Amino acid sequence: MIYDYKEEDLLFRPTNRFLSEETMSWYKNKSVLITGGGGSIGSELARQIASCVPARLVVLDYVC
Repeated sequence: MIYDYKEEDLLFRPTNRFLSEETMSWYKNKSVLITGGGGSIGSELARQIASCVPARLVVLDYVC
């Protein structure tokens, strides 16, 4: 059985999109480091920033 969920259904809140043309041009061809990338906020930031085509995207997380 396949279910079709939207992000909002799983987060129990509306998603926030911050990508405007200005934001996308800011990250394009730059090196970007995201800390806490294993969490829900960090991984969403990584996903959205990856769509801006940065030169390098480093996602860092620490597990004790």
